[in-house]
Amino acid sequence: MDSKTTVPGNFDTVDGLSDDELVKQVHDLAANERRASVALIRSLAEFDARGLYLREGCSSLFTYCTQILHLAEGSAYTRIEVARAARRYPKLLEAFERGDLTLTAIRLLAPHLTPANHSEVLAAARHRSKQEIQELIASLNPGPVPATLRLHITLTPETYRKLRHAQALARHLLPAGDVDAILDRALTLLIGHLERRKFASVASPRPSPPKTTISGRHIPAAVRRAVWQRDGGRCAFVGRVGRCSETAFLEFHHLVPYAAGGAATADNIQLRCRAHNQYEARHFFGHTFVRERREVWGEATNLGAAPSAAPPVRRATPERPWQVSPRAARTRPHQAVRAGPAG
Repeated sequence: MDSKTTVPGNFDTVDGLSDDELVKQVHDLAANERRASVALIRSLAEFDARGLYLREGCSSLFTYCTQILHLAEGSAYTRIEVARAARRYPKLLEAFERGDLTLTAIRLLAPHLTPANHSEVLAAARHRSKQEIQELIASLNPGPVPATLRLHITLTPETYRKLRHAQALARHLLPAGDVDAILDRALTLLIGHLERRKFASVASPRPSPPKTTISGRHIPAAVRRAVWQRDGGRCAFVGRVGRCSETAFLEFHHLVPYAAGGAATADNIQLRCRAHNQYEARHFFGHTFVRERREVWGEATNLGAAPSAAPPVRRATPERPWQVSPRAARTRPHQAVRAGPAG
C-alpha cells in the first residue's frame, strides 16, 4: 500500500479532509483495492495449481473460497475464473490493476481470448461497459454476429392482454405477430411521445414567434428543443475528469439562476441530470437553503410541483451578491426547471 495514503480509522478522520484531499484519498484507496485484489487472485491461481484446497478439506477451490474465505458466491466465481485466465494471459491482471478492465469484463472475455488475439482484444475492451464487452465478444464470433438480444420479462395479466390485443390489431402490418416487432413499434411511439413532451422534439416545429423578452420560469418549446439537440440528450455538466454521461432524469438548468435574473434562453439553459442540478444549486444557494426548499417542494421526483409555502427571502451577502426578488420569494428559487410538456 502506498505509504502516502492515509486509511481513515473513523468518520471523524474523513470529515476533516478537504475536498481535494478526499478526492485523492478515494482515488488512492480504489487503486489500493485493485492491487490487493490482484495479490489475492495471483495467490488463488497458485493455490489452485497446487490443489491446496484438498488438503484443507474442501472438494474444490470454489468451496474453499465460499466456506473458508467466506467470499460471496459471485465474487468467488469471478476471482477463480480470472485467476485461471491470468495464468495463461498475465496481461489481464496488469489491465485490471491499471483500472482498464473490471473483473467482470475479464471473466466475460476470458473464454474468447487466444494467444493471437488477446492483446488486441484487451486494448479494444479498455474502459468498456458490460454491455459493450458483450457486443465486443459477439464481434469475435467467427459466425454471423447475432442481430438480437434476449429479453426475459414477467408481465402482469393486464399487460399481457394489452400485448395480445396489440398483436391482433397489427396483424395486417405484422402477419406473424412477432413480439419483438410489436415492442419495437410501441417503444418508437413512446420515445417520440416523451421527447415531444419533455424536449419539444418534433419533426416540423412551429415557427418561432418574434423575439421578445422572456420572463418567468416557463422555458419556450424552441429553447427546450435547441438545448436538447445541442447537448445531445445528455447531462452537460463537466467535472474535473470529464463530462457526465447520464441520460436519465434530465432537467433544464439555468447557468445564471432564475432567482439571480437568469433568462430562459438557449445560451443560459443546459441539460443537467437531477444529481448535478442539485449539486450546482447547493453551490449557488447553499446546502441548508436547498434542503429547506426540498422539504417544501417534496422529493426530487416532484420538482415540478408548486411550493406549499413561501421560501424565505435571501439577503445579499459578499459570498452571494444577489437577492431573491419578491416574486422569486413567492415561488421556488431553484434554478432547476424540470423537463415538462412542450409549449
